[in-house]
Amino acid sequence: MEIKSPKDFWSGIMFMTFGLFFMLYAIGTPEFLNNLFGYKLIPGYQLGTAVRMGPGYFPTVLGGLLAVLGGMVFFGSFAPAAGGEEAKLQLPFNVVDLAIAIAVFAILGYGAKTLGIANDYAMLAAPPSSRCSR
Repeated sequence: MEIKSPKDFWSGIMFMTFGLFFMLYAIGTPEFLNNLFGYKLIPGYQLGTAVRMGPGYFPTVLGGLLAVLGGMVFFGSFAPAAGGEEAKLQLPFNVVDLAIAIAVFAILGYGAKTLGIANDYAMLAAPPSSRCSR
């Protein structure tokens, strides 16, 4: 298969990644991973039912819909373009910067866990927009 639309390819991967991440975060980690590490990595929320929705129901459904939409966009990137011109596949980001960002987030999250503090406040303080005074 040949990728006809690199923008659709990468946006489909982004949608599927975000959707699956929020589904995993809302549901929690599977039991075999918790047994492997000895503790719950992501505790998750109670799902409930469609009649009595729990706090994890909405993010799970919304993440699933986002992942399905991402799959549709992803597989649509392999369809031939209307104009007929083909584009080369290029990464829309620097892989080294992405690896550094993931490593910093993982180190800070693990450090907050070992210190026994909540990392929610650290995530809220991280964006530059929260530091700007208006």
